[in-house]
Amino acid sequence: MFFLHEQQRAVSFHSGTSAAQVTPTSVQLTFSDSDKAPLRLTTNVSVERVALSEGSLAIYGSGKVLTYEVQEELRHALFGSEFQLFCDAVAVHEQSVITMESNRINIRSFQVRTMNFV
Repeated sequence: MFFLHEQQRAVSFHSGTSAAQVTPTSVQLTFSDSDKAPLRLTTNVSVERVALSEGSLAIYGSGKVLTYEVQEELRHALFGSEFQLFCDAVAVHEQSVITMESNRINIRSFQVRTMNFV
């Protein structure tokens, strides 16, 4: 007998690169222009959301955001920063992480400087 359980997965796609949650704590990066094996990142958080943009990846889970600099030509993801917060949504644009926390939108650079917008 098999029990199937539906679980939401975190996914993101940008310019031929996809990031998809493959286990509760890991994300796989796949590059469409290559026949090489995908890149798997294992984190110390339970992945809830991922956001991907040109050269940048943010992973949200367990009240933390982890940022990575994605080097597609090297098939490598360099860890950038980690900061704690609880948010409803996360997005990435260039070297900035955009989060929606309660009724606020915050923009943080990968170096963790914050600009608040109400």
